[in-house]
Amino acid sequence: MKGLLFLFLLLLLSIPNWAQDKANRPSPAVQTSANINGKTISINYGQPSVKGRKIWGELVPYGQVWRAGANETTAFTIAAEAQIEGKTLPAGKYALFMIPNEKEWTVIFNQTIKWGAFSYKQEEDVLRIAVSPKKSKAFAEKLMYEISNNGQVSLTWENTTIAFKVQFISAKASPSSSTLGTFTSEIKVPMNPENWTFKAEKVEFVDYKGVKAMKMLPQSGPVSARSIDFKDGTIEFDLEPLAGFFHSIYFHRQSEKEQEIFYLRARLNDPNANDAVQYAPYFDGVNMWDMYPNYQGPALIKDKAWNHIKLVISGLRLRVFVNDMSYPVLDIPKLEGRTQNGTIAFEGEAMIANLVLKHNQTEGLSAAEAPDLTAHDAHYLRKWLVSPPVSLPIGSELHLRNLPKDSIFTAKIDAERQGLVNLTRKFGASKERRVIWLKAKINAKTAQRNALQLGFSDEVWVFLNRQMAYVDKNLYRDTNVRKTPDGRISILNATLPLQFKEGENELLIGIANDFYGWGIIARLESLEGLELVK
Repeated sequence: MKGLLFLFLLLLLSIPNWAQDKANRPSPAVQTSANINGKTISINYGQPSVKGRKIWGELVPYGQVWRAGANETTAFTIAAEAQIEGKTLPAGKYALFMIPNEKEWTVIFNQTIKWGAFSYKQEEDVLRIAVSPKKSKAFAEKLMYEISNNGQVSLTWENTTIAFKVQFISAKASPSSSTLGTFTSEIKVPMNPENWTFKAEKVEFVDYKGVKAMKMLPQSGPVSARSIDFKDGTIEFDLEPLAGFFHSIYFHRQSEKEQEIFYLRARLNDPNANDAVQYAPYFDGVNMWDMYPNYQGPALIKDKAWNHIKLVISGLRLRVFVNDMSYPVLDIPKLEGRTQNGTIAFEGEAMIANLVLKHNQTEGLSAAEAPDLTAHDAHYLRKWLVSPPVSLPIGSELHLRNLPKDSIFTAKIDAERQGLVNLTRKFGASKERRVIWLKAKINAKTAQRNALQLGFSDEVWVFLNRQMAYVDKNLYRDTNVRKTPDGRISILNATLPLQFKEGENELLIGIANDFYGWGIIARLESLEGLELVK
C-alpha cells in the first residue's frame, strides 16, 4: 500500500513539470480559427521552425504521410458540414495529415487523432483532396496556418505554401447549385484559369476553331479540375492531339498516387492499332498498364481534328467511346482502382474543349462487375504464400544458395481476375529493384511431366522441389527480352516443363520488379493426377 501511495504522489508531482515542458516545447502549440457566417473553422497544431534546415524533401520527406505540424497530430475542426475543394466533409474534429510531393500534395482528413503520424491508418481516412504547392511570397521561418474570411485555408512554411477552400453547406442549398460538383446533374466545365490547377506557363486558355479551349503545352503535367468530385455518370469532351504520344484523362483522382486513367496512344488515323486506347488503375503512383493488356484496344484517332470522347462510369464498370458514339472502343468489366470518386485531370500536348460532366447518367450500364471468364478454370494457381519484399540490386540473381526459409512465408495472397497475382496492389511502389517469393504446394498421385503457363513482370526464377526449373526476363525496355504481347503480362509470356515427383511438390517462384506493374499469372496445362494444396 505504501508503494502505491508513493507512486501516486510521484505522479502528482510530475504533472506540473509535464505541463511546463509542453508549454516550453521548441514547437509550441498554436491555434488558428475563423468564423464564417456564424460557423467556425479551427486548426490546432504544433508550430516548428526551419532553424537553417531544408524542409521539403529532407526534414519532411516527399511521398510520406506527414502530421502537418509538430508533436501531436494537427487537429482540424469544422462546426458544420462543408465542401472541401468541392468534396463533402461532415461536421466534426479530424486529424489533418498531408503527403507532400514536388508537384502535388495530398491533404487527408482522418477520423482518429493520434500522436504524430506513426499510427496513421489509411482505412480511417474520411476525405482526401489534391492541391498544388506554390512558392510562398516570403520566407516563413515558422510553420503557419491561416484561414481567410472566405474560407481559404493555407499552410506556409519555409518557401512553400498550399491552400484549399472550405465552403459551408447552407441548409437551403439546392441540388442544382453550380458550386457543388457532386450535386449538380450536369456541369459544363469552363475552359478558363479559375477552374483548373496547372503549372505556370504550361497551359493556355484560347479561342480555337470557334470554341473556348485549354491548350496543353509540353511538360504541363496533369492539369486538374477544381471543385469537382465525380463518381458515376458520363464525361464527354473534345480532344485534338498537338504533339507527343500519350493523351490522358484521369478520373476518380484522389492524388497522383491513387486514381484511374484512360489514355490515347497517338497512332493517328490507324484504326487497327490494337493499343491505341487503354484503361489502367494507379496503385501507389504506379500506372498498371502492363498488368492489364486486355484493357486496351483499337480506335480511330483523327489527326488535326477534334476527337469526341465519352466515358460512361457506373460503379465497377466503364465504357469508352471515341468518335463513334454507337460502339464502345473499350468495355471494361471491372474498374480495378482503389478510389471510387475524385476529380478529373488531363495530361499530354493537346487541345481540350467542350467538357461536360453528367452525374449519375450512366446510360443503363450496370454498376456490378461483369463475370471473370477465367473464374471457372481450375488450372490457375490462385492461392500462394508470400514473403516480404527485399532489395535485389541490379546485377544480382536468385540461385540455389539463396533459396528462402519456410519461416519468411508469413502472409498469403490470392489471385485476382484473370488469375493475376497483383504484387503492386499488395506491396506498393518502389524506386529500387525488389524481389519476393511465392510458394505453393502441389500433390501428385504419381510422378508426371506437366507444363506451366507463366505470365510475369519483370523477372522470374522458378524452383521445383528446391531445384531450378526456369529463369527468364520480360523487360519492356529491352526489346531482345520483351515477351509477347509486347512486354505485358500474359500466360503467353512463357510455357515451361515441370517434372513432378509422386507425393508433395514445392513450387517456389521468385519475382523481381523495378518497372511499372509487378505480378505473375500461373496456370497448369493439366490437373490430371494433381491436387493444388490450398
